[in-house]
Amino acid sequence: MDKFKPYIPLAIGIAVLMTILIFVFNECLNVTNGKFIYILDDAYIHLAYAKNIVVNNVSGITRYENSSSSSSPLWTLILVSIFYLTGVNEFIPLIINIVLSLVLITMLFFLFKRYRLCDLFITISLLTVIIVTPLAINIFSGMEHLLQAILAMLFIFVSVKDLVNDKTSNHKDNSYDAYIYTLSAVLILLRYEDIILIGVISVLFIFKKNYIKAFLILLCGIIPVIIYGLVSVNNGGYFIPNSVLVKLTLPESIGIFTGGNVSASLFNYININKKIIFLFIFSAVMFILQLKLKKKILSEMPVLLLIIISTICLQKVILPSSFFRYDTYLIVTGIAINVIAINDYLSVKYGIKLDFNFFKSSKFAFGLLILFSVYLIYKCSDSGKTITASKNIYEQQYQMSQFINKYYSGKEVALNDIGTVNFFADIRCTDLIGIGSNEVVRDKLKGNFNTNRMKEIAEKNSVKIAVLYEKWFDGIGGIPASWSKAGEWKIRDNFICGDDAVTFYAVSPDEIEILKANLKSFSRELPEQVIRSGVYLNND
Repeated sequence: MDKFKPYIPLAIGIAVLMTILIFVFNECLNVTNGKFIYILDDAYIHLAYAKNIVVNNVSGITRYENSSSSSSPLWTLILVSIFYLTGVNEFIPLIINIVLSLVLITMLFFLFKRYRLCDLFITISLLTVIIVTPLAINIFSGMEHLLQAILAMLFIFVSVKDLVNDKTSNHKDNSYDAYIYTLSAVLILLRYEDIILIGVISVLFIFKKNYIKAFLILLCGIIPVIIYGLVSVNNGGYFIPNSVLVKLTLPESIGIFTGGNVSASLFNYININKKIIFLFIFSAVMFILQLKLKKKILSEMPVLLLIIISTICLQKVILPSSFFRYDTYLIVTGIAINVIAINDYLSVKYGIKLDFNFFKSSKFAFGLLILFSVYLIYKCSDSGKTITASKNIYEQQYQMSQFINKYYSGKEVALNDIGTVNFFADIRCTDLIGIGSNEVVRDKLKGNFNTNRMKEIAEKNSVKIAVLYEKWFDGIGGIPASWSKAGEWKIRDNFICGDDAVTFYAVSPDEIEILKANLKSFSRELPEQVIRSGVYLNND
């Protein structure tokens, strides 16, 4: 049994994580009438996109139009590849993310072992990653962000090994090149904002006066974007994915400092980003301490900390959203780097070596740690939010998909949240946000998208009904006055949806009575927690 003792921290981390996942999965099914539902509509965008490629040979959110709808080409490609082998299966993203979470925990364990952390420190660090990230909510998102965290961490540590190597002439010292270039290319296809991390690494190589390597890292990051862009343009889409074009948020970050109430806006920004801001401040303090200790910026610890500090700064300017999934890779890598830096600082500065064998010395303490870990993770890992989010999507987007599939299959429907509906229903979708409709994103890029243009596009596409968040269109003039409001569904305790209420509109006057009848008929299938309102209920 002694040979297994070094792996006790890994076993604890995996056991705690799997316990939480089983609990959350079961609770999600309890609030969704036994139907597994991802906590983000975006997960179903990838699923619908991959399904149409495999089943209909169309690279779009629907089988009727090519559109560059995926924000993560590599993630979609992974789904497509698996769908070709297994058939279309909505559980695939969940299975992938469970595997990725185990890979991530295992990778962190061996990384900490490599830097000679003691068992207790490793255990606490692994549990911190599970709690703070949090892993559970990322797994049930059905998205690519755990893979991004794994690849980003590999990219950073491999690059730093090369950066801090003073010798660059022999083959051994250049053995990291292929890994660095490959990871640069893969990262950019997984998430376009990874260009920030790639740029930071490239600048550090420039600082080291290794200009060729810096150029090649950037080139490897740019080439996949060019190839994907050319393919997309050839298919009638844009060079950059629609989702990236639509969700660019630079004006949002500028608005924090140029809006009417700067102090209130800044306070709100700090409040919603407090986790990542704390990580930034802690990393900055550790960077100063390590720099004083090592006296050289291109030493391993200072440069690791500098990378995470710089990437956080740049990302929060370009992508200021506090949405958990965008910060996942920063939190995971930030925790790992700071844990290693703390251990190194205590060892070098004060001669403190955290090398006591906690598990060997106290079996009772070991048992208490397991019990405390389960309780702590349950309370702190956003398990409740994960369950609430799944319930939100089930009561809103999934019910929309069932309603539309039942009464409007094969027909023209306008939406602003397109993933779940297009995965579960076969419709001719006009996406009024633009992710799934090239015409809409084209008008948005030109600044021409307004109420009148929305009406023109709907008429051109012979749209029957629209199911929308009303508030989302206030900034462009609101919903066209000629559209007839038939009813509204409102969910309670909204955590994840873009709005707690979706409104159903008949786009043409002759459609209103049909829509009212359909809504009334579907009311019998709608979960009782959903609050119904509107003219379709007048005769109840």
